[in-house]
Amino acid sequence: FVLVPGDVVANLQLAPLLAAHKARREADREAVLTTVMKRIPPGHRSRRAGEEMLVALSGETGRLLLYEDASMRRADGKLRLPSTLLQETDKLQL
Repeated sequence: FVLVPGDVVANLQLAPLLAAHKARREADREAVLTTVMKRIPPGHRSRRAGEEMLVALSGETGRLLLYEDASMRRADGKLRLPSTLLQETDKLQL
């Protein structure tokens, strides 16, 4: 099945996404979800006010390693990343 939040409007071809998911699932039985994300600049009209998500992907596989609210930063503006992220991959995309 395909899960789409109610506030999403998109024009994309699902067939290549489904084919990529099936291929990934064949290679890795634990690959149960394929997510489509698009980077949207701050202040864009389609973005919720104050929404700031931190997404970390494995550079080798593209596997989603972290998805959390980045607006909960420390007072000095820095984020703390779990050290386990670096144990799972040699390349990390934020």
